[in-house]
Amino acid sequence: KAAKFEDAIGLEHLDQLFSLSRLESLIKSETVPTVNIDLFDHGNLRRLVDVQHKSGKSGLAVVAGNFRNGATIRVRDVDKFDAPLGEFAREVQLFFTAQSQINVYLTPPAKTGFPTHFDTTDVFIVQCLGSKEWEIIHDYSAKMELPPQETVWDPERFRPSAPGEAIPLRPGDVLY
Repeated sequence: KAAKFEDAIGLEHLDQLFSLSRLESLIKSETVPTVNIDLFDHGNLRRLVDVQHKSGKSGLAVVAGNFRNGATIRVRDVDKFDAPLGEFAREVQLFFTAQSQINVYLTPPAKTGFPTHFDTTDVFIVQCLGSKEWEIIHDYSAKMELPPQETVWDPERFRPSAPGEAIPLRPGDVLY
């Protein structure tokens, strides 16, 4: 079951947690390896390292161009390369006595981002910038209470059997 926490993080603290300028700086300085950055659009997931290699452009130029053309940008394990997010991840791990990792997603306005899928881990979504409407599907065919981590989303096997729950998020909101 999804739980939404409105204004869980005060707007004055969001820039300390993460910001668009920090993301740009991490990509521009190549602090985050290009193998940790993905581009998703039109049903295709591509690694920045592959796209950049073919283009001859900087990583930031490729990311910016793909974003302008509607791609969602995903930076995996960003907490390993950004000290404030690394500290935040450690605090989450201590509080929940569990492993954690932080991925950053940047989706252009009015775009969907990733297609329907499920995650096999607990997920906290912190909306830092803009707004997004998430659709949480509670009922689907072949539903499992706790899918094993190796379970791969198969849209033919896991078909929604009822409309999803629309959950809008604004900056500072958290969805679990």
